[in-house]
Amino acid sequence: MDMREMLGQVVMNTAKAMESQIDDQLDSMKNIDDMEALRAKRLMELRMQEQNRAKYISLGHGRMTDIADEREFFPEAKKSERIILHFYRPGNRYADMLDEHLRKLAPQHFETRFMRANAEACPFLTERLRIQVLPSLVLIKQGKVDYIIAGMDEIGGERTTTQRVEWVLGQHTIINKPEAEPDEDEERD
Repeated sequence: MDMREMLGQVVMNTAKAMESQIDDQLDSMKNIDDMEALRAKRLMELRMQEQNRAKYISLGHGRMTDIADEREFFPEAKKSERIILHFYRPGNRYADMLDEHLRKLAPQHFETRFMRANAEACPFLTERLRIQVLPSLVLIKQGKVDYIIAGMDEIGGERTTTQRVEWVLGQHTIINKPEAEPDEDEERD
């Protein structure tokens, strides 16, 4: 190969390398556009979540609401798509324990309304829903009873944890599912 061919080859290799660099820069600019689109989409999602959260708060979500009687329950129940109604009796230690777990979960799950009713003060609801064991959790979706958790056995008994209660409620899709099932050896709360 003579000098001219070698020089031509070097120029050609340099041109190819520069073209490759320019292509890489163009690709990264496309990626920047993609990232900007993803960022805009994520900001829109966050705004929607905040709007939903504000709407839920105005409807009583994010806390445990006491229902004094049946007349109070029905209008409140029509406002929310998902409701956990905890039937209890004052002084029932299991109901008190479950109530404590539910009060911890309510602020974490704005998508669901947490309510509680004294079974003795709501005889019509108690009879209509066939509540025979206290505590009982009535899981209501779209205004209809979806499932009833009677007693403590299904949620882990008297040694249950807030994480276990959350997991069970997530399995019934009354709240958004937690990431993973809690360990049996986890520290009790």
